Amino acid sequence: MPTRPVPWSQRLPCGAMRRPRKTSHRSRRAVGLAVMLALVLASGGGAAQAQAQAQAQETPARRVEAVIGTAPVGGTFYLAGGAVCTAFNRAQGAGGLPCLVAPSAGSADNLARLRRGEIDFAVVQSDWQYLATHDGLPDDGRPWTQLRAVFALQAQPVTVLVHPEADIAALDDLKGRRVNLGPPDSAMRVAAEGLIEALGWRRRDFEGLGELAAPDVPEALCARRIDAAIVPLSHPSRLVADAVMRCGARIVAVTGAKVRRLIADWPFYAPATIPGGLYPGIDQPVPSYGVRATLVTTATVPDATVYRLVKAVFDDLDRFKAQHAVLGGLDVEDMIGPVNTAPFHDGALRYYRERGWQK
Repeated sequence: MPTRPVPWSQRLPCGAMRRPRKTSHRSRRAVGLAVMLALVLASGGGAAQAQAQAQAQETPARRVEAVIGTAPVGGTFYLAGGAVCTAFNRAQGAGGLPCLVAPSAGSADNLARLRRGEIDFAVVQSDWQYLATHDGLPDDGRPWTQLRAVFALQAQPVTVLVHPEADIAALDDLKGRRVNLGPPDSAMRVAAEGLIEALGWRRRDFEGLGELAAPDVPEALCARRIDAAIVPLSHPSRLVADAVMRCGARIVAVTGAKVRRLIADWPFYAPATIPGGLYPGIDQPVPSYGVRATLVTTATVPDATVYRLVKAVFDDLDRFKAQHAVLGGLDVEDMIGPVNTAPFHDGALRYYRERGWQK
């Protein structure tokens, strides 16, 4: 058995996700929508915020069909969740109860709120889905048997960004260089360390290993304080675009037998390709691998709700994909593929069977 890449949820500070008090489903959902409303209103004014406020004031437990936990406003998880809600609301029409997006701190926060019944769906990374299904959440340690997969969303390829004058043309060229891995306990750091461990490398194989956060990478790379950075990203990415525009940064392929073995050993990883033409001077596709964003729910969410949401997305998949560039590369095979390590929700399975995609 291979050494397991440790999901960063296991590195959270003690007590970061405490077990909630027992409350009714109605009160949990009302509290969840109140929190969602506060976060949405804090992000700025607009029609969506006004709509959310009106709905929350009218018996929130029943005035919303679905709430999707996402990530901080403006992030790719937030945008993907918004695209799902847009598709659902379009299909529902004016007479149907709406789907709303709830900003959050990310995968761990979403799973905790989903388990408490404050939200109905959550966008989480595929390794978090695997961890919750097989090992449980950090405050529990028991497999979450009620977690259900809906479908996968955009890939987050492990992106090796290099300075054009660093003479790094392949993965093996990282040895002996100054490579940024990201802050301790971050998603970025876990992805980088997982790759390095899979390759059989050690700290002594590098001139230096950095701990810069992702937003600091372009400036440090272009100032030659580092030679390369390993960052899991959805594409197109502002970070990569910034580094390319500043100093002509390049992306190195992440391939080879050891990478293939890593993907084979852990089903939350999947091959991924960074499309060519997204950034100036990077015209050819760059192969890599990584986790995917996934949409999950629980077995207690009604089959009809999940079925309508899945149908809304897949019946007009091209329109769904056109809502944001990070969704443009989606296809059915990847969306219902093996990165969905939790059992599919019965409502999702009904639709997939109708289309002949699942037995």
